[in-house]
Amino acid sequence: MLSVQSSLPGGTTVAADHSKAMKAGMEFEAILLNNLLGGLERAFTNLPGKKEDHSTEAYGGFAMQALASGLAESGGIGIGRLIAKALEKRNENTAPQIVELNR
Repeated sequence: MLSVQSSLPGGTTVAADHSKAMKAGMEFEAILLNNLLGGLERAFTNLPGKKEDHSTEAYGGFAMQALASGLAESGGIGIGRLIAKALEKRNENTAPQIVELNR
């Protein structure tokens, strides 16, 4: 019996490669969103002439990081998917291998 198995260089499968690409895209998008939203949060929450204490800054940073990660996990603005597609396309140049299965 013959079976077609798609594998990539290094012995990884297409499913594992897809999972890694999606994770990398999501993590990049979360970092990007955290930087964008952090700047917006600082611009709209700081009162002119008033300095925040360190604990308020830390909690605000944690909140923005959690918000950005949540947005990225739920699809975000689509940059993560674009990165994942680009990573997968880069690995598409390998042909499926034919493997003979013993009965």
